[in-house]
Amino acid sequence: MDLPPPSFQTLVATLASQAMHSLGLLAEEGKEPPKPNLEHAQFVIDLLGVLEEKTKSNLNDMERTLLQGALTDLRMAYVEKKEQG
Repeated sequence: MDLPPPSFQTLVATLASQAMHSLGLLAEEGKEPPKPNLEHAQFVIDLLGVLEEKTKSNLNDMERTLLQGALTDLRMAYVEKKEQG
């Protein structure tokens, strides 16, 4: 398996994928989605928030848009899952 080159985009995508998995939104091929683990999802979303805060003045427009978009989508998905109980 070829891994992508290390980059800011790969870091954000990796963390976002972990959060999506913890929200029960990603399933392995041929398997049921995992049961949501909201505590872990919140932790990973918070990590992305820390990344946003600590890199605020160092991101180009594409990186900023990527990170903000991922955070917005994940936060909305988290709220929806939490409301579903």
